[in-house]
Amino acid sequence: MSGRKKQKKTVTSSAKTPSPLPSQYEFVPRTQAPPPIRNRQPPPSVSDYPPPAQLFQDSTVQPRRASTPSPQPRGSQTSQTRVSQTSQPRVSQTSQPRVSQTSQHVSQTSLPRGSQASATREPHSPQSQSTPEAQNSETAEGSEDEEFMHVEPTLSEDQMDVVNALLSQPGRERLTTLSPYLEPGTTWFGQDKGKLTRKITKIFKNKFNGPYYSWTVVPRGRQERWFVEFAKTHTWSPTLTGLVQKKFEKIGQLRLKGIVSTCRTTRKRPNWIKKTLWRKMCAFWDTDKAKEKSLTASVARMSDRNGLGPHKHNSGQKSFKQIEQELVEELGRPVTLSEVFIKTHTKKDGTFVDMKAQEVAEVYRRNKQSRLEDLEAENADPSESSSQAPELSIDEDNEIFLLSTFTDKRGKHYGIGSLKSTLVNGKRKYSASSSILDLQTQLDEAHRKIEEQAAQNAIALRKIEEQAAQNANNLRIIEEQAAQNAEQGAQLKELSVMNKFMIATNPQYVEFVAANKSGD
Repeated sequence: MSGRKKQKKTVTSSAKTPSPLPSQYEFVPRTQAPPPIRNRQPPPSVSDYPPPAQLFQDSTVQPRRASTPSPQPRGSQTSQTRVSQTSQPRVSQTSQPRVSQTSQHVSQTSLPRGSQASATREPHSPQSQSTPEAQNSETAEGSEDEEFMHVEPTLSEDQMDVVNALLSQPGRERLTTLSPYLEPGTTWFGQDKGKLTRKITKIFKNKFNGPYYSWTVVPRGRQERWFVEFAKTHTWSPTLTGLVQKKFEKIGQLRLKGIVSTCRTTRKRPNWIKKTLWRKMCAFWDTDKAKEKSLTASVARMSDRNGLGPHKHNSGQKSFKQIEQELVEELGRPVTLSEVFIKTHTKKDGTFVDMKAQEVAEVYRRNKQSRLEDLEAENADPSESSSQAPELSIDEDNEIFLLSTFTDKRGKHYGIGSLKSTLVNGKRKYSASSSILDLQTQLDEAHRKIEEQAAQNAIALRKIEEQAAQNANNLRIIEEQAAQNAEQGAQLKELSVMNKFMIATNPQYVEFVAANKSGD
């Protein structure tokens, strides 16, 4: 106790310091430190963090969206090497056996002529299409991975408030509802046969009040007001606003370029461009700078490409995704990339639109035939006189086609247009239309079984009703018979009472009865 008190006393005495001034002059000094400055920087977003490959250096599982190395020309190595360049992490861990069966086989058969130089002569460029409309149809839809990613909207604060107010209005369920998950009653970009693209184009034409030669020269405020116009006639979950805006602007870039390019080429003023604005735009197109840029793009589109001729296709304004959806609906089954390629690269008479498309088709046909022959040889049974012809799955057919076509220096496959967004590590993902078709097929089959069961139940119910009617009729007959028996019993009882009365009161009746009995 004494030690604790002593220690406390010592601490108390040491805390006090002698003051050079009297107590009335002991003021609190004013702090010289500047006031704290509020941090106006936004919180760190996903992009502020290091890439997954740096964060997870010791992980054995490759991140899904890890940065890929710079691609190499496709024809520089065998097809096995080409596959490993585009999908090395995925193939080495999950699908190595399949690649060894198909891609190695194709590497031993046929490759497109000049494939070693295809990387240098086939750069992926918006100018590689034959028409502006074709450019729009080729790349109007983005990667399907974006459909399930959260994207922050980039609208200004005022326009964001307007969009949120629109989305919160009652009765919005009557409008066209957008959802990448395609719930019943919803639609999405690239899954509606171009309806949303046409609506976006109509908004541009109704609000075209400036020399908007391309999307980059459109003021940001005008771009956002176009999006607000789109939000007035469409609805979606507020969490999807960023993704919807991204899709809207991506389609807007391509469609605005397409419709303005058509006007520049034809030099016919459409009714959605006023005369004064039209003269201003024509004057710009007649400048030397604009003519030089147009000539450069035209030369790139019409390049000979080492004897293969200009790149062409006949999809028109339809995207390859839309054409695939139409084929799925027409054939009633999922389709392969080769079927879409043939549909978009052949004329009505069956000939190909250009030499490059014909070469890819021939290489694909030879590779597929060789693969089928190998499968037939592997599955041949000497004990059977006839065996069923082997067939390739859709995935195997797609893989052979991808290994048979050209690729540019960035690894983009030639001839599949916007369907390249359905490739993951060089392999095809099933499109939403195919998934919907499979689901619809399952629903139709379930509905058919339900109808069959309902018909059987109806027959059984009819038989039960007939049996019940028959039982009711039998019961009615039994009840009538019982009533008759009861009536007869009552009559017999009445006759018995009468007989007793007659015997008791009339001797002659007794004699009469006795005489009749003896007579019988």
